[in-house]
Amino acid sequence: MIRLKIEPRLEGHVVIKVNNKVLYDSHNDITEEFAVSLLGTVVLGQLQSTGYAQSQYVAQFGIPDNIAILFLSNGAVVNSITTTLNGFNDQLTANSEVTNVIFIGSDSTPATYTFDTIQLWSVVSNRLFMPISTFTLPSPFTKGEHDIIQITWSETITSYVPFVHTRSSFIYSCLPSCTSCNQGNFNPGFYCATSVFNFVWALMLVPNIQNLQNLNNYPISCYLNKYFQLYQQTGTPPQFIGIFEVEFFDGCLNSAGVYAFPQGFVSGQLAVGSQHVYATYNFNVNITAQPQIALVLVSIQGIGLVPLAVINVQNVTVLLNSSNPFNITLKLPYGSITLQQSSVP
Repeated sequence: MIRLKIEPRLEGHVVIKVNNKVLYDSHNDITEEFAVSLLGTVVLGQLQSTGYAQSQYVAQFGIPDNIAILFLSNGAVVNSITTTLNGFNDQLTANSEVTNVIFIGSDSTPATYTFDTIQLWSVVSNRLFMPISTFTLPSPFTKGEHDIIQITWSETITSYVPFVHTRSSFIYSCLPSCTSCNQGNFNPGFYCATSVFNFVWALMLVPNIQNLQNLNNYPISCYLNKYFQLYQQTGTPPQFIGIFEVEFFDGCLNSAGVYAFPQGFVSGQLAVGSQHVYATYNFNVNITAQPQIALVLVSIQGIGLVPLAVINVQNVTVLLNSSNPFNITLKLPYGSITLQQSSVP
């Protein structure tokens, strides 16, 4: 039984200044809506919004043209401001990919209001689309007519192996006892060393990212350039189809079984816990040799199959030449757990 429960890490940070003095400097918590949408888009695909997925939770996917900050008092919106992109960074190391974005917004108007919560929202087609993260003040604050409020808001996603460097993970899985390794069996339709999660996260969070200065200097441009090339050619954004296939390989990287999910039907399920959002797949596959690894592939319209993760399954007990039940569970954090400083698992 496979159980993939290694998750990308999401975290944010917010600094509130009043008249250039720091009022609050803290982590913010990622919303359930954003975590559901990110995980659902990558793993289940956009088809779930038409009812294919066996889930009560629907992922929303929209490429923002702006990011806004809302000020709330007892749940009611009392003001909103637009932000500017103040920084973007994407780094790929041997074990992880870290993508970070920074927004700045300010209010220097004479308006007065009291707020106890601020929220970061994506704006699509000039309308509020999705809450991304939120910060609740320890106590309400009242802005005076001469006060200038400035907010610096940053968001970060970190994906670790097995979501990055999938080709290297595949090749290095070949056992030393093998006289030859069938490396050619790693053959997705399109390959980038970066994480699909970071790619979709950036699409959902960074306005007009295709026009970002020096975009080609970042590893994440591998996916982004291909995506927007197709977008420009067709006039519509390529759809994410979700997990499409799981391929099993033995210790010499020979095929040991494959399961292709039925086209037009998304068989995964989304569930929301107290601190994590979960996506679960259950399926049966005929295994012909003791598996060493499983390659999980997702499909993107016009791009084809791309690797999501390479999972080590060498200790899984299977019945050869028989149908074997497998479970894949991926999770993303949200809420209070994302208020904590992330650490490497």
